[in-house]
Amino acid sequence: MSSCLNDRRNEFELIWQETFKKHGDDPQKTLPISVNALDEYPFDKQFLFRAAIDEERLADLETDDKSKSACLHRAMGYAQRLLKEDPQCETAKQVTVRIYSKLGLEDMAIEQANKCENVDLALKFCLKGDSLRRHRQIIIDKKLHELLYEMSIQDLNMLDICEKIVNIVIPDGNYQYYYHILAGVYLKRANIYIQTGDEKAAIDSLWKLFEIAKTTADISRNQKHFTAPLFNFLEDSTPRFCELTGYVELFLLSMKREFACLENNEDFIKILNDANTYVAQFGKSSAQKRKDEIK
Repeated sequence: MSSCLNDRRNEFELIWQETFKKHGDDPQKTLPISVNALDEYPFDKQFLFRAAIDEERLADLETDDKSKSACLHRAMGYAQRLLKEDPQCETAKQVTVRIYSKLGLEDMAIEQANKCENVDLALKFCLKGDSLRRHRQIIIDKKLHELLYEMSIQDLNMLDICEKIVNIVIPDGNYQYYYHILAGVYLKRANIYIQTGDEKAAIDSLWKLFEIAKTTADISRNQKHFTAPLFNFLEDSTPRFCELTGYVELFLLSMKREFACLENNEDFIKILNDANTYVAQFGKSSAQKRKDEIK
């Protein structure tokens, strides 16, 4: 008996495969086969998935709203039956996200997306407009950070490439928290130059970092959002111990901690003096600034 059932199921599978080879992914050709197979094998996960996908594709082709809705509801029915058979089926979860979204049930789509293993991908199926743009920027930001941190190693060529990537992605100099990646690049570059005995190149690297620290501090005083097109929906929410001079103070801490060997170098002393002057000029804490304003 079991052998006969398997033979019958294999017959449906063969018909489906031949139809798919002949007509491609034409849902009008393949859906009837899946429906007939499910009449005899109502719990078959593969045909449930195929039927859900075909109904969804037919909905995409429909121009009549009533017919489109009917296709989507049938697709949802198949997808939910599949999830009942296999609650962990990621593709079935993603199908339900898309269908909820196409039915205009955005809250349900987002709720289902957050249950998916790959939440980032699932959210792309249901978010729209600025919400989708922001979500994509968050994904790019996360992947770019992973890439840049892997590249920020003790190798001058890799450091150069890392710096170039940051400046391509953020061409306007409003680095926000990407400043920390650039700082790492310049600090590591300076350390490499010191190890090879090239103090002048090390000092040049530290001067450039100081200029970037000042610029970033100046921008971040009034601007917490990125302005580069690739990240213009993102903002810098990282904690700041001093809103006015934090980046330059971090720069000074790095100088004192990592470059004591340059303490007698005249150019290095000038960098420290300029940095301290900057901090003295803008270095009132936010609390002190408010006290002054009250006075």
